[in-house]
Amino acid sequence: MHVTLVNLLGVATIAFFVPFVLGFFPRVRIPAVALELVAGIIVGHALLGWIEAGPVVSVMASIGVAFLLFLAGSSSTSAC
Repeated sequence: MHVTLVNLLGVATIAFFVPFVLGFFPRVRIPAVALELVAGIIVGHALLGWIEAGPVVSVMASIGVAFLLFLAGSSSTSAC
């Protein structure tokens, strides 16, 4: 099995450039996460097909979801 990091580089590039581009438009009140999702849909297999969910991206996505759930659980207990 040939593992490549090109897809992960594409995801990281989107995650870096979307907030960077939003910095040029301070009056636009759109959350960066919303534009990252739209950019992911555009360059993903739904439209352009430039980035595919390979094994590295899938593992990173699973780690990201686990971290998100950990943060959601830890913030709800600290409010008590």
